[in-house]
Amino acid sequence: MVWFGSPLGIRIDKQKISKFDKWLQEIHSSSSTAADRKWLLTLISFFCWKIWTARCEFIYQMKPILPQSIILSGSNLASEFGEAKRWIASRLPLPNHSHSSKWIPPPPGIVKINVDAAWSDASKACGLGVVLRDHPGAVVGGSIRSDMCGSALVAEAKAILDGVNYALQHDITKVIVESDALEVVSEIQSKRKNKNWMTYPLIEEIRRKSLRFSEIS
Repeated sequence: MVWFGSPLGIRIDKQKISKFDKWLQEIHSSSSTAADRKWLLTLISFFCWKIWTARCEFIYQMKPILPQSIILSGSNLASEFGEAKRWIASRLPLPNHSHSSKWIPPPPGIVKINVDAAWSDASKACGLGVVLRDHPGAVVGGSIRSDMCGSALVAEAKAILDGVNYALQHDITKVIVESDALEVVSEIQSKRKNKNWMTYPLIEEIRRKSLRFSEIS
């Protein structure tokens, strides 16, 4: 009822849906322009979120599910999100592409592991991401997860360790690990003992596991 009653007007045929991601891909490909696809994904994202919260409220608080209320709140949130993006874009300086960083492919036979972390000082929660790509630039693997960290440096160190672990688990032995956390990278490469007690166990584990690669930089 939500999907059909919304501005999307999508009719759901349960018999034809095998996986949510496949259904989403089919809906996404039905849009003709990039702008339409962005707006479509925005609406779908907020409708999914409101359907989920309505489900939780029904299960845990016995609140009735009202499709029209979901449609209204989801549409309003999508509109507010779009307005916020336009407002931010109108106040940001244009990017200087001459100084923008560009991903550089690894040599043939080497896999580049790009890692990154996001950390919240308020909640101490962090998000860790890993992407592995080969010389032609094809994605050969990756991972993403959430965790709790005492600092941004710990989060960055955990992201690097996740990348190392992923490569070892998938028998990838020739790698380049790339991170924008200069302090953590310097500590890993340094011969001296790490002075940061929070990152020390992680850096030592990274150093130890790095010995299992036939080639690593």
